[in-house]
Amino acid sequence: MPQETDRLKLPLPLGNENVTRESINGIFEKIDAGVATQADLDTLREAVSQMDIPDASLTQKGKVQLSNKTDGSSETVAATEKAVRDALTAAKAASLLRTGGAMTGRLIMNQWGTFSGSSNGSVLYGSNCFLDGNTFKYENNHSNLGARGIYMRYSGAVATEVYMFDTGPVATTAGAVFTPNLARIVHMGDLFQKHKLTADDGKNQSLAAGTDLNSVVVNGQYNGYNLVNSPLPTNADGWWWYVEVQCHTNGNGYVLQRASRLNGGVQTLYQRTRENNTWSPWSPDLFQAVADAKNRHIISSVAPSGGNDGDIWYQYS
Repeated sequence: MPQETDRLKLPLPLGNENVTRESINGIFEKIDAGVATQADLDTLREAVSQMDIPDASLTQKGKVQLSNKTDGSSETVAATEKAVRDALTAAKAASLLRTGGAMTGRLIMNQWGTFSGSSNGSVLYGSNCFLDGNTFKYENNHSNLGARGIYMRYSGAVATEVYMFDTGPVATTAGAVFTPNLARIVHMGDLFQKHKLTADDGKNQSLAAGTDLNSVVVNGQYNGYNLVNSPLPTNADGWWWYVEVQCHTNGNGYVLQRASRLNGGVQTLYQRTRENNTWSPWSPDLFQAVADAKNRHIISSVAPSGGNDGDIWYQYS
């Protein structure tokens, strides 16, 4: 049985068959019937042009228009290859690389926190404020928030130039210029006293009740109650004392202590030293010692030598 072509089903003669003119004519007739003419194509084109094909959407198939726009919002057009490339290029230019990159403009964190800098090397980490060149500006409108920040300035000076400021609860207008009062942040490299001689408010440091004065060997000004090894006997340790301590440069094996009664209505001043880690006894009260010495040399009545009552006499040997 002869084979046929797949589409038009034209007979394919076998190897042992003779092809007649009639069979060839039949094949041409089928070809002629199956091939579209130009008129057929024109008719088809006209029919297609008159078909009502809907526009494509997210929920419906249909015809779609191409677009090169990269900032449009339409959901009925399709992006071209050029549009995709342009969008990718713009996204790369507007973003930081995951491994770092240069950033222009200020960084705003949750509306209020900012990180900004200027071309001269100054940097500001601020709350409700930012740097615009060398100018400070408010970030947002607020009735009483004010602004505060840490400002790192470079002017070529040797000293560290890191400052802080706080405007307090003032009204702010977004973009408005303000001039903060800068307070330099000190650090351990600055020249300042690093040992605490007094309390933070400048008053004496407080010694806990029952503190042993033998253990108070660092420089400072103190006061305390019921201090052990105070100048007066144990039965008087309940008194309050002012204590001043000076320690030798080479260590606390050599210390000077001075102590005065805080209360009692009588001026007192005692002193002792620690030499080679051994405390000396407290000296007598210096005020009382001076008074006693003065009394020993005052004549209480007229003397045979002609002195008057109240005169001071000195003995020479």
